Order: sequence, then C-alpha cells, then structure tokens
Amino acid sequence: MVSLADLPEAPLDGTCTHCGASITRGYVVASETAEGYAFEMETAVCDTCGWTDVGATGCAPTLSDFETGDLLVRVERDEGALRPAAVTDERS
Repeated sequence: MVSLADLPEAPLDGTCTHCGASITRGYVVASETAEGYAFEMETAVCDTCGWTDVGATGCAPTLSDFETGDLLVRVERDEGALRPAAVTDERS
C-alpha cells in the first residue's frame, strides 16, 4: 500500500479541470513512473466538482471515475501548496 510519504507535492497552480477554480481541497490522479508517483494535473478537480460532476451526486469520486491513473489522491492546500491528504487505489 502506498503511503502519503511516497507522494510528491502537487504544483502550486492546481486548478479544477471542470470549473476552472483554484483548488483548495480536491482530488487528483497519480500514476506510477520510474521515478515514483507523479500527479496527472489534467485530472484535478475541486471538492465541489468531485462530489457533483465526477463522483455519483453526493458521493466522493473513486479511482474508477477517472480514465487513467494508479491512485486517487485527496489534496488540500497548506501553506500555499497542494499537499496529499489521503490516498486510495480502490476503483469503486
């Protein structure tokens, strides 16, 4: 199982790919690479869009709601940077 310590910090400019808002809390997919895990920022969604547009209405998204990636990471902004807050590899 992957721990939060295995994940990099996300870029500072995390923007929701659905509504365009700056992400304070949200979700992003990460994929395993030769150097470790890398975030796929083109999948990033804010908390609101994650719960209404990506996941089933009223439910947090799961990895199976995205077309790519090995992990679904919940991110939260802390001291100006998006940081991993939780991680799952479950698809449903």
